[in-house]
Amino acid sequence: MFFVYVLFSFKDHRLYVGYTEDLEARMKKHLQGLVPATQQRLPLQLIYYEAYPTMFEAKRREKYLKGGNGRAQLKRQLSETLVRIGYRHISNDS
Repeated sequence: MFFVYVLFSFKDHRLYVGYTEDLEARMKKHLQGLVPATQQRLPLQLIYYEAYPTMFEAKRREKYLKGGNGRAQLKRQLSETLVRIGYRHISNDS
């Protein structure tokens, strides 16, 4: 199983989208500051994830969620959570 996940950075109030085969191990790496893309953005919180049977599907979904339409869809879907945690772009482009 492969996972697409969304993290929220409490430092810069932005989202990070990634994919992995082992969500628990990947989260540990993020939280320990071992992932270059997020090491300067700690603390982080996992706010969403999806499971896919193949890496191809997970990578395709990750790419979509990082793009304009996908990011907008994600913001609509998670709007209550994003407002609650203080996401700074929720009112601008959802």
